[in-house]
Amino acid sequence: MAVVRYSVDMQRRKQKTMKQLTLAMAVDQCA
Repeated sequence: MAVVRYSVDMQRRKQKTMKQLTLAMAVDQCA
């Protein structure tokens, strides 16, 4: 059970990182 929660947390963290990267790239292109 704890392992599942851990993997879900990792996936969420990965998605957040990807969103930040995409945002940074978009800002980079606008600048």
